[in-house]
Amino acid sequence: MYTYYGIIIPSHTGNPDDLWFFPSPNYETSSWPVYDPVANFKVYINPYTITSGVVAILKWYGSFFTPQLYISAFERNINNIWYAANIRIMWAYESSPLAIIPLDFNNDYAPYRELRNAFGYAATGIDQPGWNAQDIISALKDIYPNRAWAVFDDVQKILYLYNLTMDYVPDWLINKLAPVGVKVLQSPSDSSIAQAWLNELNARNQQAGGP
Repeated sequence: MYTYYGIIIPSHTGNPDDLWFFPSPNYETSSWPVYDPVANFKVYINPYTITSGVVAILKWYGSFFTPQLYISAFERNINNIWYAANIRIMWAYESSPLAIIPLDFNNDYAPYRELRNAFGYAATGIDQPGWNAQDIISALKDIYPNRAWAVFDDVQKILYLYNLTMDYVPDWLINKLAPVGVKVLQSPSDSSIAQAWLNELNARNQQAGGP
């Protein structure tokens, strides 16, 4: 005799047809709740009684970085089954330094392991979090010495500018980051480089529904 349950873990592609599903068999379960340390979820059976049916509560503390979570219920060739659910999702975003450089994923970001090791990719070009501001700066200096970019250190609240000056930093970005200081690592030798950064950043911000 055994119980069999599973948990849906966020899709790594954003496609609801491509979910990671980890079933977890537990043989000869004698007491509830059951905790699975591998998938980090806990299942309760009948923690309280109802007039008819079975109460099942699953709590999962996810550890995957994902912008989307899909939850579904389904039945397989079984009639007259009813599901009632109360779902609460709490989402936390860890504070992190940001790389601010509009990148094309396939041509700019994906080919460079240095970038993937230093920070994550975001289509907005803004919300690209990393672990260490200086690591982000070092990687960008090495790979894109002739492009304009910025790095926001959320610990010191300093905005670092490269091939940029404050004249090219839009007000909406300052309002979003609220830096207490700005450091120009290198002034632009060609204003077109800084202007291209500003134009692309504004375009992506508009696409993302920004001001």
